[in-house]
Amino acid sequence: MNAGPKGPAVKSLAARGGAPAFFVDDIPQHLASAAEAAPQVFRIHLVGDERLKPLLPPSPHAHLRAGDWREAAQFIRARLGA
Repeated sequence: MNAGPKGPAVKSLAARGGAPAFFVDDIPQHLASAAEAAPQVFRIHLVGDERLKPLLPPSPHAHLRAGDWREAAQFIRARLGA
């Protein structure tokens, strides 16, 4: 089931996976939840559906509003030192 705030799950996964950790989502509320529960996790706002992009404002809780997966990957690689 994919419902409810994402923050608790992001926090739990980041604790098990270590740092750095990344969370990619298209819904601003999910990014806000992750920011609150796991502020150490890098958050990427990525809206893959071109029809939705104009309807979803950039999240102030994201470190990046990525235009596509390539941009998100560049951000991630830069933080991984790769």
